[in-house]
Amino acid sequence: AVAEPGPRPITEDERGAGQAVGRVNAAGYKRRQHCTGTLIAPDLVLTAAHCVQHRATGALFAADELAFVAGWHRGEYVAAAKGTALAVHPGYQPFQPPSAAQANVDVALLRLAAPLADIAPLPVGELSLDNAQVAGYRGDRPHILSLNENCPRAGLQGLITLACEVVPGNSGGPVLQGAGTARRVVGAMSLRNGPLAVAATVTPDLIDTLAPN
Repeated sequence: AVAEPGPRPITEDERGAGQAVGRVNAAGYKRRQHCTGTLIAPDLVLTAAHCVQHRATGALFAADELAFVAGWHRGEYVAAAKGTALAVHPGYQPFQPPSAAQANVDVALLRLAAPLADIAPLPVGELSLDNAQVAGYRGDRPHILSLNENCPRAGLQGLITLACEVVPGNSGGPVLQGAGTARRVVGAMSLRNGPLAVAATVTPDLIDTLAPN
């Protein structure tokens, strides 16, 4: 099989369609960290659960310590808001090290203090067998959204595993299927397991159940 090329920077033409993807920034005591998140409703952001905890202690951040910056690109952004409520998947154990065993519950939802009304959210849909696209702010290129466009699905029940390169910073980023107005979010990136990218499956039902008030 031909190896998939690594993530490539988003083009200027793609920036309009990519505005719902942004950075989830955490500014705790003596600590700044970022992950990727996706606006899935005007005031609701999907990311990975491990993205909303202190890397050093494992404790969850308070919602108002987190901010979502939509469409972040070389220091510019389309809109931003702080968090007001946070929910992580009830099966997620924050004090365990990240692992493929936990990847299927590595999901968090951040309710924003104000809706980002000027940005079209990316709706959550049902996973299909099609190839997927992965978007994220990789740690070695943190100011530009990177895309992996054609990631083949690969094994492991209950998880989305993709034969695509992911790097730190991609965590929390959306797994996307479909194109144009049919594009939907079907997963949230969790970790790399050898050559595979591993993501949690998200569904409309899960979002409805998990979303904080």
